Amino acid sequence: MKDDDPLRSEDKGCPESNSRSCGSMSPRVDPTTKKLRRPLAVVVLAGGKGTRMKSSIHKMLQPLAGRPMLEYVLMAASGLSPELTVVVVGHDAEVVSARFRKSGISFAYQAEQLGTGHALLQSRRILKGFGGDILVVNGDAPLITTGLLRRFYRNHLI
Repeated sequence: MKDDDPLRSEDKGCPESNSRSCGSMSPRVDPTTKKLRRPLAVVVLAGGKGTRMKSSIHKMLQPLAGRPMLEYVLMAASGLSPELTVVVVGHDAEVVSARFRKSGISFAYQAEQLGTGHALLQSRRILKGFGGDILVVNGDAPLITTGLLRRFYRNHLI
């Protein structure tokens, strides 16, 4: 591990139940190294129909332990303190965006579901002019944690 790694801190000492948000960082400074880090944006892909779920409830809103599936991913991503979080919505976009409309989250709309790459392209307008790193995460991964996202990002930088 490099000493100048901007996301060097781990979730050491964080209770397992709180590992999604434990160790969050300020948008610009790594608390461990006190060095500036590159700006980060997170794009969460949440536009699919969830046809295989055979439910009238949108896939991203499926309740898991009392919370919508997408909420777990957004909590994990927020632990990285990104400068920008973009959620790409498609099917039932109004329902999903209404549930998660809050400060710091932007929504990109995918009118036609033409695949993962196309979904990511829908975030271009919001990310235009952004000069940092972009981490792309699937919205239907409720077991993802801040620590795991941090490791993905850190390994990308090495």
